[in-house]
Amino acid sequence: MGVLLSRIWSFFRPEGTKIVLVGLDNAGKSTILYQFVLNEAVQTSPTIGSNVEEFKWRNLHLVMWDLGGQESLRPTWSTYYAGSEFVILVIDSTDRGRLPISKSELYAILASEDLRKAKILIFANKQDVIGCMSVAEVGHKLNLTSIKDHPWHIQACCALTGEGLTQGLDALLTPSHDDPNHPVIQSRFLNVCVCSDCNRIVTFLVQSVLAPTSPRLTSYVPSFFHTLINFPLCIPLLPILTLVIVIFTNCV
Repeated sequence: MGVLLSRIWSFFRPEGTKIVLVGLDNAGKSTILYQFVLNEAVQTSPTIGSNVEEFKWRNLHLVMWDLGGQESLRPTWSTYYAGSEFVILVIDSTDRGRLPISKSELYAILASEDLRKAKILIFANKQDVIGCMSVAEVGHKLNLTSIKDHPWHIQACCALTGEGLTQGLDALLTPSHDDPNHPVIQSRFLNVCVCSDCNRIVTFLVQSVLAPTSPRLTSYVPSFFHTLINFPLCIPLLPILTLVIVIFTNCV
């Protein structure tokens, strides 16, 4: 079911950076999700299946899947992993008794083939509650220092106030210098490629189309086109504009 939902969503919605948000029931996942989306705490109920929300973060378009944490739903988590390189695991820092279960789920995530390149963020939630486990205690009991094949970060947070959430997501999405597959680096690379390709297109249009037909415009149009390509939505219009200019100049 998760695979079907993911495919349907990806077909009808624009592509974004996919993040899966997991954790045991009552850990605070949905509250964290809507802090990111709405920047406020909202009344939530236990997630049955999944919630998915899109939002902008810095220069990224994020698609975050909040997966139900009840025992009967945890086996379905893996059906949502495809296409995701980021995982957020939310820990209830007041629930010492179930921390071993969270640990078991964490290492199942790390063993998933779909997440072999995933970067992991652990939110130690409910840090506002007196007597909760500290970040150091949570990290120690999860044996995080043994994780060698996945970048990870643990962050103290309070979902109700939003404290620590920004720092955690920034840590998750900050690219490593040696990670060309990170979406931030990919988006910068794409921008460079698009600008480079558009410059070549402009040169081709001027030399191959305008120069033979409308030599008077060859000194003016390039600067106009180069200004135009700074606006991505206008890029597909370049050939049409060229045709219009050629027709117009040959009719006057």
